Amino acid sequence: MKSKYFKIEELVQPDTLDLLGESKCWELFDERLIANLDWIKAKFLKVPITINSWLWGGDRKYSGYRAVTCPIGAKKSKHKIGEAVDFIVKGITADEMRLWLKCNQNEMPYPIRLEVGVSWVHLDVANETSEKIIYFNA
Repeated sequence: MKSKYFKIEELVQPDTLDLLGESKCWELFDERLIANLDWIKAKFLKVPITINSWLWGGDRKYSGYRAVTCPIGAKKSKHKIGEAVDFIVKGITADEMRLWLKCNQNEMPYPIRLEVGVSWVHLDVANETSEKIIYFNA
């Protein structure tokens, strides 16, 4: 499933894109994650949401999918199975974004997990839960 709003370069590290190509990279992602990201972006159409920024010369290249060999993050990170992203929203703090997600959770397509206590929004798709949002500390 391709995203309606995000380019694949915003979601994978550069060497993964070079190795697999665009169409294979899209296959790395859980469809629930893409649906949730598109839902968020549709609500913030005029506001920049940054996952990876390497395409534009930025330093963020491990905030989406991370190859199994990527040294960043936990060994069993949901980033490494295409179920997680870290993002920032221009002009909105991570805490404000987490609060907005909580207030709008009933509209969200799929349940998520949110990491607390970090200056970015870590969002991953939650498995088998009756709650729309689960909070955790890394």
